Order: sequence, then structure tokens, then C-alpha cells
Amino acid sequence: MTVSSEREHVTFDVKALLHDSWGVYKANAAIFVAAFVFYLVIVLLGDWKLWIAGTILNGPLLMGLMKMAQCGARREPVRFGDMFIGFEYFLPALFLGVLSHILVAMGLMGIGLIGFFLVLPAFLFILEMECGAKCAMVTCWDMVRENIREWLFLVVILTGITIVAVPITLGLGLLITGPVTMIAIAKAYDLERGTCCSKPHDCPLGDTPESPPLYQPGRDMSGSL
Repeated sequence: MTVSSEREHVTFDVKALLHDSWGVYKANAAIFVAAFVFYLVIVLLGDWKLWIAGTILNGPLLMGLMKMAQCGARREPVRFGDMFIGFEYFLPALFLGVLSHILVAMGLMGIGLIGFFLVLPAFLFILEMECGAKCAMVTCWDMVRENIREWLFLVVILTGITIVAVPITLGLGLLITGPVTMIAIAKAYDLERGTCCSKPHDCPLGDTPESPPLYQPGRDMSGSL
């Protein structure tokens, strides 16, 4: 099936996205908190005690968190076991994880966090398209670029909430803002990937791993990284 090069413009209702994401979080709070605590312990203690172990594991675990967030966003069962799905795509997940580590480290005035939030959909592209990090990043950037105002507005709001809530709660707010942010981004990703349906794989427009909607003939989308 030929995919049209023109995509329907998607408008994000940020208030509705946050409201729905909060509802998903509340319905699965225990498992999201457990997964996020596990992630923070592994990544922070891994970097502190085991040199760069946290950096190495960051990407695969982030991919697992995004998978859990997407399942919640799609009203599918949220399983703690999905936390480890990123190890099936270790090299591309590692690459994106290192990139996200750098962006968080550049978090001055929220600029790094904005970049970090915009990288998160790339993990979902790897899972959906079973491609490398290069393919996922290029496709993710195309998606964001073609709807840049909506994506920037969404991530600026999410960044602002994180910057305000986390210090006020002495860091504990991250156990809420982290999962809610990922759920909201997963919801926005699904809206972009299939405006005609609830799941990308069911979309009659041809949004499949074999023919991603943002693919442009002649562009090199190959590579395991």
C-alpha cells in the first residue's frame, strides 16, 4: 500500500492528554512507582557504585518504561516484565540512552529536559519498526518537525511541571511526573502515528513497521545503531 506523503495535521489537547495520562497513572500507580523506583536505583546507584553501569542500562530500561507507558496509554495491561524489553534491542537502546543522559545533564533552564522528552518517542519507533537508533531518531525528528508547535508546547508544559513539582516534593514528585510524562508522550505518539485509529498497526493508512508514515524514498534508514 502506498503511503501518502501528506499527513493529517494533529492537534494535541494538552489538558485532555494530561487528564487521561493522570487517569492511567492512578489506575496503575503501584506498578508505575515500582518500575520507576527500580529504574532510578539501577541508574543512579549504577553510575555511583559501578562506574558507568547506570549509563549502559539507562537506555534499555527507559525503553521498558516507555513500553509500559504505551500499554497504559492504549488501555492494555501494564506489566512490570515489559521493563526489560529494551534488552532485546540493546545496542539502539544503549545509544538513545547515552543521548538522553547527555540531554538530562544539559538540563540548565529545562533546555536539556525538553530535548530529552523529544527523544522518548524514538524508543517507541525502535519497538514498532524494529529498526536501529539512526532510523528511529530520523523518523522521530521528522514526526516532531512536521508538527513542531504542538510537540514543543506539550514538552514545554511537561518540563515546567517537572521543574516545579520535583523540588517542591524533595524529589518524590518524580515518581508521579516521570510516569505521567511518559504516558502523555506515548499518547501523543499514537495520535501522530494513526490519527484514524487507536493503534498504529490497525491503521488502514499503512502505518506499519514495513512502511513507516514518515519514510521518504531514497533516504538511508538502515543501521543497527
